[in-house]
Amino acid sequence: MVDSTATSASAAATLAATTATFLRTHPPFDRMEADQVARLAAAARIRYCPPGDTLLSPDDGPPSHVLVVQRGRVERQVPSAWVNPGDADESLQAGELFPVTAVLDRRPVACTYRAIGDVFCHEIDGDTFRAVVAASPPLQAFCSRRLRTMLEQSRAALQARYNEASSGEQSMTTALSELVGRAPLGCTPDTPVASVLDTMRRERIGCMVVVDGTARPVGIFTERDVVDLAAQDRLDRSAPISGLMTVGVHALAHEATVGDAVLCMVRHSVRHVVVVREGRFAGVVSQRDVFALQRVSFFRVAQRIDGAGDIDALAAATGDIRVLARNLLAQGVAAEPLTRFVSELNDRVVLRVLALISATHAIDDIAFAWIALGSEGRREQTIATDQDNGIAFAPPEGTTDIEPLRARLVAFAQAANTALDRCGFPLCRGEIMAGNPRWCLSVDEWRALFDDWLRNPVPQALLSASIFFDLRPIGTAPPPVIALRDGLADAAPARKAFLQAMARNALETRPPLGWFGGLTGSGRGERPDAIDLKLHGARIFVDAARILALAHGITDTGTAARLHALGERGVLPGDEAEAAIDAFHILQQLRLRLQFGDPAGVAGNPNAVLPDALNTFDRRVLKEALVQARQLQQRLAADYQV
Repeated sequence: MVDSTATSASAAATLAATTATFLRTHPPFDRMEADQVARLAAAARIRYCPPGDTLLSPDDGPPSHVLVVQRGRVERQVPSAWVNPGDADESLQAGELFPVTAVLDRRPVACTYRAIGDVFCHEIDGDTFRAVVAASPPLQAFCSRRLRTMLEQSRAALQARYNEASSGEQSMTTALSELVGRAPLGCTPDTPVASVLDTMRRERIGCMVVVDGTARPVGIFTERDVVDLAAQDRLDRSAPISGLMTVGVHALAHEATVGDAVLCMVRHSVRHVVVVREGRFAGVVSQRDVFALQRVSFFRVAQRIDGAGDIDALAAATGDIRVLARNLLAQGVAAEPLTRFVSELNDRVVLRVLALISATHAIDDIAFAWIALGSEGRREQTIATDQDNGIAFAPPEGTTDIEPLRARLVAFAQAANTALDRCGFPLCRGEIMAGNPRWCLSVDEWRALFDDWLRNPVPQALLSASIFFDLRPIGTAPPPVIALRDGLADAAPARKAFLQAMARNALETRPPLGWFGGLTGSGRGERPDAIDLKLHGARIFVDAARILALAHGITDTGTAARLHALGERGVLPGDEAEAAIDAFHILQQLRLRLQFGDPAGVAGNPNAVLPDALNTFDRRVLKEALVQARQLQQRLAADYQV
């Protein structure tokens, strides 16, 4: 006689094991502890839904279960007044988990979920799911910051793929707390110089940090200071260090990365960054520390650029930027810091070009600034980028004829544009360059032009604003130029018609999601099945962030910085702002991969990807990012009623 109880138990165990195996092939379960996955699997049961069946709706009350799609597709219908022919509702496919937030918050779902064809789901009761979320950090992170978790997984996979190439180069993402190996050595302001020098010699350190009574850094004394003071015969060994130290320090929190320290050192031309923990001195990171970790060094690339004696040498040095960027991408460096590194080095190329070209042009008597526009102005340059720049100058007081000044600056700028082209920054096909007299203007002319665009939102004004309103001066700039950005932030919020027109313009570009929420091609060019991640992905976030930032007087130019500021001000809910930032970085990271030869790319277009050539996880991540782009557009449409 067969023991039915034993048979039933055996069948349940087999089903649980099969379910656990399935779950472990999909995020976030693939990063969870085996026992927690087994706990979810044991609580799961199979649910079948025939075609057209409603799985969940807002009228059902708080859902009692979470579901994981095992086979088939589930359509998520988002209620919105903004629905046009061709717009898509999102579909969930094998391995996708829903409705997480509604179950965790014990509230009704906001969308209606329907089966597309025959659908099988693993259904897990809400109590078990909530208990596992509380016990499993990977699942908790996924539920609270899903896009960011997926972005980190994508970077980790990329790093593993290029592990051999990046071996020994894992420094840029290292936390400074891991790099500071010794107890911090500091001194008080009244310590004699002789004592400081003895300590620096005995401990073989290149600097001494001066701290106050609460261990907060107030100054720094370095080997370079010793040499300079000795050369000037001003090194009084009996004096207190407070009289010779450099007041103030460049400090970063202990959780900041080596990459943050590198940018700080290069931007401020310093060799030491002070590490603090809750504001108190915790150690020092030097250029020497970073050199020891890197074979391909950000500092060496920067030094080669700064030391270039002519345009040919500079063009050769610029090639190192691409090599360094590829190594950083392989290391798993995130898209935001990577594009910051690229932009910082590109800025140094521009500054070196301007220094070399200015030596042959008489312009020293003119107060002007070279202004970066577009992606350069936002510090979001990838490897494939052309020139977008201009000049803003401040004529001497009382000048009645500025044309001679403009003529000299235009000649200088044309030479600089040509030199930048030789250095790998192609000339702008739309001629938005400082060498075009249209974009070499006095501060008053720029201000009048901006005001005209704000008052008269014709198509050309909207197109120009999308480029010029991301302006950023490179290098030092006279105060009137700096005031241009603040003046724009002050004037834009009152121009409602202009902002509405910009919103209408931005909404003409839709994310490439099909009728059932799947990825579709952009439908253009030789490969209509490809998606242009710049035009139909990143641009959506850039445009929305710019419009909302202008509307609320935010002076930041970077897309992520704008979205963060919008979240801080409550214009966007905090979680919505974070999700938009993460989605934008997903698109930027994939663009960088394509520009370094990812096989899913399209020859001739460095920003185009073939969705079918991506693996399952990358397609899912891309879809999540584009869904977030659509949600941001829906908010923009609702705000401006377009």
